[in-house]
Amino acid sequence: METDFRIEGFAELQKALNELGPEVGKKVALQATRAAARVAQREMRARAPVGTEEPHPKYGRLRDNIRVTTVEKDAPEFVVAVHTGSAYWGMWLEFGTAKHVPTPWFSPA
Repeated sequence: METDFRIEGFAELQKALNELGPEVGKKVALQATRAAARVAQREMRARAPVGTEEPHPKYGRLRDNIRVTTVEKDAPEFVVAVHTGSAYWGMWLEFGTAKHVPTPWFSPA
């Protein structure tokens, strides 16, 4: 499956952020990136499989572990990640195992 999309306006955005100054521009860019990651997080939570069994006593349910984390915010560029936190079994559901057929939920989101 191939997906094409086009995003326009980055030159104007870069100019506006540069006019704010480096500290404010970086803060605004980080907030915008985290807001976009939260959109992905909501979609992933909606698509996460929910078993019929009780939640794991220590780790809870998969959907409740999906997190947005700023990985590197002091570097010149920052990295924001959406991940499954303590729900280590999320990747087994996504990619499958020798005994389980893959059930993609993370990548479609």
